[in-house]
Formats: sequence, C-alpha cells, structure tokens
Amino acid sequence: MLAPILLVLLRILQGIGVGGEWGGSVLLAMEWGAKSRRGLMASMPQLGVPIGLLLSTGVFKLMSAISGTELESWGWRVPFLLSIVLVGIGLYVRLRVLESPEFAGCARPTGS
Repeated sequence: MLAPILLVLLRILQGIGVGGEWGGSVLLAMEWGAKSRRGLMASMPQLGVPIGLLLSTGVFKLMSAISGTELESWGWRVPFLLSIVLVGIGLYVRLRVLESPEFAGCARPTGS
C-alpha cells in the first residue's frame, strides 16, 4: 500500500522540480547562445524529454535482452542504478552554470 502512495508523491515532487527548472533552463540556453541562433538554442532544452524517453526505452530493451525472463526479478533495477550517472552529470552541470555574459557585469553598487 505504501509503494503506490510514495510513487505518486515522488512523481508530484518531480513535476514541481521540473517546473521550477524548465523556464530557467530555456532562458539560460537562449542567453548563452549566439545572437543569431538564440531561438534555436532556446529550443534545445525541449529535446531533453524526447531524448530521455528514447534513451530509457533503449536501455530497457537492452536489459530485457540481457536478463531475459529475469527482467522482473532483477533486470529492471539496473537502469535505475545507471541513472545515478545521469544524476551526477546533471548535478555537475547545474553547479557550474554561470550567469550569462550579458548580465554578469550589470550589477550596480548599492548606496549613493
């Protein structure tokens, strides 16, 4: 009984997290892009979901071929463990994102 409740709650938290980051990622991609290609760069974060779906489908297809009938007992766990690598890459990138060049130098001193 606890598993489906936790699944729903974690999916809600995931949706809130994605919603909070989505606009910022589009904005940063656009600001860091060349002026002549800003629209193209702003569209790049939109590719994340389809690429993730293709990647996950491919990994599960591979795991079903490798584990065969054991997919339901242990094979399904491997893709989730492999996702730790993606989480690490995402965290590495996220912690090293700098302010865009146009806004990095526009901080004004406070006071008179």
